[in-house]
Amino acid sequence: MVIVLVILTLIVCLGIDVLRSRRVRAEADLRSAGQSHPSATAVFERLFHPGHAWALIEGSSVRVGMDEVARSFIGSVDGIEIAPKGSQVRQGEPLARLRHGSRILTLASPLSGVLLETNTGAADRPSLLSASPFEKGWIARIAPENLALETHNLLRGVLADRWRDSVRAQLVAWFAPRMGLVLQDGGELAENLGDLLSDPEWNELAANLFPLETSEQSKFQTHEGQIQ
Repeated sequence: MVIVLVILTLIVCLGIDVLRSRRVRAEADLRSAGQSHPSATAVFERLFHPGHAWALIEGSSVRVGMDEVARSFIGSVDGIEIAPKGSQVRQGEPLARLRHGSRILTLASPLSGVLLETNTGAADRPSLLSASPFEKGWIARIAPENLALETHNLLRGVLADRWRDSVRAQLVAWFAPRMGLVLQDGGELAENLGDLLSDPEWNELAANLFPLETSEQSKFQTHEGQIQ
């Protein structure tokens, strides 16, 4: 019996060491990847619009940006076109347009309000939008007008997790013949998914994921020359 207990203890200890090693390696991978994959905390504290924009409440203002689906779909951002400071934006209507080559993706504003600030760093270096969409690649700050009401239209926490899972499933189904190119290890979306599509395919999927591509794009107005 003593021998059995000793063996069981050794097995448990080895199992703990293996799990600890895996966790350390995973954390190291995340650190080495920089902002490629957002931390669970960064995602959990944000609210998400179904048009794939996020909102982070910071006192009396809200910082907004694009989520990982938009990042994966548009790929490396070559330029950004955004309404100027002081502009009025509406929830679900155009906030910014992102350019990748000849393709342009319109991103909806997650909330209504006045644009207090745009991210000049991202305007000067559009690649920040795709390299760090939840941190350095934020798009704008908004003074919200109907925060208490409009946050009911956003997703957070467990509901946001389930929604993201459904979007991933939709993308896997769409790319079924090329499934290995859609998801990376750990279920993360691969980068530059849009590059796998022809222009007609890209437009069709964009219309499904980002309805503004067909319904709201013509309403978007910005300063001339704002796109980088």
